[in-house]
Amino acid sequence: MSRVQTIYRRQHTAYQVPIEALDVIVIDDSKSMQTIVRSMLIAMRVHRVRVFDTADEALQSMLTEPPHVILTDWKMKPTNGYQLLRSIRQRQMAPLCYVPLMFITAHGTRALVERALRSGAHHLLVKPLSPAALYDRLLWVTQDPRCMVLNGADHYQIEGMDQTMDGHREKWDSLSRARIHHEQTNRASTELQGLVDRIFNHDGSDDDDDSIAFRETAQLIDKLGSAERSAGHKGRSGGHRNGAGGFAEVIRRI
Repeated sequence: MSRVQTIYRRQHTAYQVPIEALDVIVIDDSKSMQTIVRSMLIAMRVHRVRVFDTADEALQSMLTEPPHVILTDWKMKPTNGYQLLRSIRQRQMAPLCYVPLMFITAHGTRALVERALRSGAHHLLVKPLSPAALYDRLLWVTQDPRCMVLNGADHYQIEGMDQTMDGHREKWDSLSRARIHHEQTNRASTELQGLVDRIFNHDGSDDDDDSIAFRETAQLIDKLGSAERSAGHKGRSGGHRNGAGGFAEVIRRI
């Protein structure tokens, strides 16, 4: 490997380090959470556990003695976990820029996960934290062969993470579109059912009501048909449609 490759692409500090040899830093402004995580790590026979109330205190210690792994809360003051991550991932912070960081947070939203992973975090653990989940993630990170690579903004991130997150975003967007289509179709189907009930339960005393109901039904059928076409749903050859689309087809035949 050339010197240029060594500078811009390097294994993280926990790679192939046995759990019993790990030096782990825990950062959380909650004393109870500190105690829980520390007790779990000690039970796993982790070599060294250092606990801090704030990111600033932890950073001072890490600059002197870099750990193998950092476990930190997201919401802290005055410096939060994300700010700490951005700080240590700077190129000039070597060797801290190569240390895996995992968040322990109660706020595991999709946007937070994407922001953290794209910025160089290895994983997010959601509270309440179990010993099994923590052990599995520690073992996983020690076996994770992905290197830390320098991006265009002079920050290190995990190799291939942008491509991975782009793929997940496409799946999330596709699922979101499918959910919206499903909700719209269900609403239209419910409304259509109400109009059909009006038509079949009507005693025929008011022809104007019948005309209005038939007109509204036709409009809803068109709406359902448009939704099906936009979603790209096609019936199976020789088969039949299910759900709102099939319901609309039945009504067209009446």
